[in-house]
Amino acid sequence: MTRTRPRSSIAAAAVVGLLLVTLAACADGSEGADDTPSTTEATTPSADEVDALERTIVDLPAELRAARYPVWSADGEALVFSALAPDGDTVEIYRIAPDGTGLACLTCDVARGDDEPYLKPIAFADGERILIRLGEQSPVTNGTHAVIECAPSVADCATATLVPIEVPATDDEALRQPQREFRIAPDGETVGFTQVRADAEGAERFVAIVGHLRREDDRYVVDDPRAITALGELKNFTPDGTEALVSAFTTLPDRAADPDVIAIDLATGDQRDITDNGDYDEDLAFAPDGGSYAVFSARTSGLFETVSQLRRPNDVGP
Repeated sequence: MTRTRPRSSIAAAAVVGLLLVTLAACADGSEGADDTPSTTEATTPSADEVDALERTIVDLPAELRAARYPVWSADGEALVFSALAPDGDTVEIYRIAPDGTGLACLTCDVARGDDEPYLKPIAFADGERILIRLGEQSPVTNGTHAVIECAPSVADCATATLVPIEVPATDDEALRQPQREFRIAPDGETVGFTQVRADAEGAERFVAIVGHLRREDDRYVVDDPRAITALGELKNFTPDGTEALVSAFTTLPDRAADPDVIAIDLATGDQRDITDNGDYDEDLAFAPDGGSYAVFSARTSGLFETVSQLRRPNDVGP
């Protein structure tokens, strides 16, 4: 299992490579005089700069197989990831130090109602909880999500409780996929996720939703849910928590076949471009200082760059 510092992490589907980008954004975040959404200027580091990053290969026990979705713990002292348990029956959530010591299974003793894999952990800032996905996900099916509560902490998880998350509007006839890609904002309370819903014409659309996560007796619920855009799938938040990052696949006006990442201001609804280039960009995470980001990208692969050179309208965008 390989991790690259600095400590920001992302995961995505249908992507080709990981690109590190440094930003030169306008200090005031203002838009141009023509009122078009602002675009973040970005430069790609040279090969020498990328190679200068420290890379650590974490040694895992031979009996632990199919490790995936590693993320940093809240204190930055350990990695949390999914892996197939040594008995080969279930996929569990594990914690390990970057030097390969201190391996611990966080969920092996959690009572299970089924054998759904525990996947894609994301640490809460409080150091006591981990958000996970239950089950695999594809473009046409979603998993569900839950919170692992560790006592006294993720760093010393003597006992773990799995608490399901209940999403809103599950009885809506227009709902096709109730919950995809749950994410946590830096405040630990604001969450984002995506529902796939049928529009008035019956076409399926990604609807990005934000709300506030609240613990009840036997579950978490999402209070005050609101849709922020139907342009794509919510994938992250900015480090200050003021904007949600959305992967707008082929829905941006006049940018058919040019998937990019946009930011939606949670207070105003204003939209700005984070990426705007001739190939596929999807999942993205900023460094804590906002000065750089990591993005899974198809740049240099030729996946979309031929068809995206001609700006043209699409039949699903606004």
